[in-house]
Amino acid sequence: MALSIPSIDQIIKGASSTIKRFPLPILAGFMFSMLSVYGIEVIETDPLAYAWLMNAIFCSALGISWFLALDLLIESRTWTTPIKWGVRLGGVLLLLAYYFSIEGMLVDDTYEALTRFGLLVLTSHLFVAIAAFLNESEMDQFWEFNKQLFLSILLSVLYTGVLFVGLTVALLSIDNLLGFDIKDKFYAQLWVCMLGIFNTLLFLSKVPKVEDVTMISYPKALKVFVQYVLIPLVTTYILILYMYLFKILMQWELPNGWVAYLVLSFSIAGILSLLLLYPIQEQKDQTWIKLYGRGFYFGLIPLSGLLVLSIWVRISEYGVTINRYLVATLAVWLIGHILYNLISHKKNIKVIPFSLALIAFLVGWGPLGAFEVSERNQLGRLSAYLEEYNYLNDQGVAVDGDAEIPFEDRKELTSITGYLIENHGLQSLQPLFNKEMNELVDSDYPYVQNEEILAHIGIEAVSRYETVELQSSKGFDYSAKNDEVIPVEGASYLIPAKLLNTNFPTKEIGAYILQLEDDRQSLKLRHTEEDWEVVFNLKETLDTLSRKGRSRSDLNPEELRMTMTAPNGQVSLMISSIGGTLNDNDYIINYINFSLLIYESP
Repeated sequence: MALSIPSIDQIIKGASSTIKRFPLPILAGFMFSMLSVYGIEVIETDPLAYAWLMNAIFCSALGISWFLALDLLIESRTWTTPIKWGVRLGGVLLLLAYYFSIEGMLVDDTYEALTRFGLLVLTSHLFVAIAAFLNESEMDQFWEFNKQLFLSILLSVLYTGVLFVGLTVALLSIDNLLGFDIKDKFYAQLWVCMLGIFNTLLFLSKVPKVEDVTMISYPKALKVFVQYVLIPLVTTYILILYMYLFKILMQWELPNGWVAYLVLSFSIAGILSLLLLYPIQEQKDQTWIKLYGRGFYFGLIPLSGLLVLSIWVRISEYGVTINRYLVATLAVWLIGHILYNLISHKKNIKVIPFSLALIAFLVGWGPLGAFEVSERNQLGRLSAYLEEYNYLNDQGVAVDGDAEIPFEDRKELTSITGYLIENHGLQSLQPLFNKEMNELVDSDYPYVQNEEILAHIGIEAVSRYETVELQSSKGFDYSAKNDEVIPVEGASYLIPAKLLNTNFPTKEIGAYILQLEDDRQSLKLRHTEEDWEVVFNLKETLDTLSRKGRSRSDLNPEELRMTMTAPNGQVSLMISSIGGTLNDNDYIINYINFSLLIYESP
């Protein structure tokens, strides 16, 4: 067979045809590349611009699949040109609405923001699979269309990767052999250009038209892979799960929460296996496929019970989280899919992507979505704990209390507030406080904010790794921000020093001797020639700092500054970092890094 190489004219006509067919996906890919190139250029010099750029880059990437789905929908309908462009305009407005709804920067924002974006990406990709087949259509045609779509993705990624490697080697050769100064960031910019422009255009050029899709022949390699690799693996894993099910029944114990992910993973892998074999299940020599499929779905019934029990145990003990909500939703979908395949006589495989796309969208938005439900549930659990120990007034506002909270309950309180801050943002705790949340915290780090919020109402945070045994000896460490300019006007001398309680508790510098006292809570400065000394009581400062948590690395230098009067003037102690352990309200300083400023009287 002769190899047909397209001419330049054919390439131009093909590209022009693809642009006319899919104008918005190509525009989204182009914007992704250009915004990414600019973002790589300004990432170090203009961080403010980089913040909005990242959101725009993410939305542009989302737009490729979203607009492709709309164009496939338009292509399957006999709409007039104004209606077609009206649908496209609606798609653009929806994407812009999502962009402006994002608070902060996606990559630095809460887990909620990134999960929402991931759900939208999943929804748009599943919509691509079904957009052209919302009308009545042949299942074989639907299967073949998505097979060709998947192969087009693989082929375009392969071509893009090989071309990028080739161009990179060429540029490296020019850089090293001919003396050109090619910056490292240029390679990153080249990659995003190829990804957004070349890869997108190449993939879209290979998207088939629905009317041109016909089942030519089933790939033999695919059949061998599914029949002799995928199905045996799935069956083996399911047998392992059955052995685990028998084990917990024999020992009469509750299932491990981790088993829910295994049941879902292996069930979905089995469903995918049957989906890949769908076109040949009616062939006379392939009757085993239907028999295996029916047995597979019957076999999932006990495992779905194990799945539901596993999720119920975790939610009853620790409440609803985003992940548990998503797993529970997939469990409901799996049970529905099992019943559909066992009861329905006509198996419509379009139900799979359609139902998953609908679920992915619904769990991401609305009052019954994963984020709203989990936030309300965890906030309710937090309120219940605070109310139980009288840290909540009649108006439902958190107040400073003095009740002794058991260690395990404090640990759970810390876990709940940490979850809410990291996943839903600091503002999710606002209903429990009269003051604005930003007034209650000084740090930008979620784990430190967690300690600060609890300390505000007199509760000491407990690390997830902490045990009761470690409570009698608790560590602390504090350090000042290192991006502050500290005025030292009027000082006669500056003495930098570091003391370690274990090895170097005393240090002599000139006529001065620095020493950690025996109580390990005080620092003494003694002048050997003039025979005077001052003692800095560090306990008061550490008591003040402990209200902000036991670990802070972003303190204002003034919070770590102490000034004492000396016979010949004043002495200021400026601590850069300090750490140790706390035993029964007594601080034991293990190390202290500091500077002393000597202000001598005229």
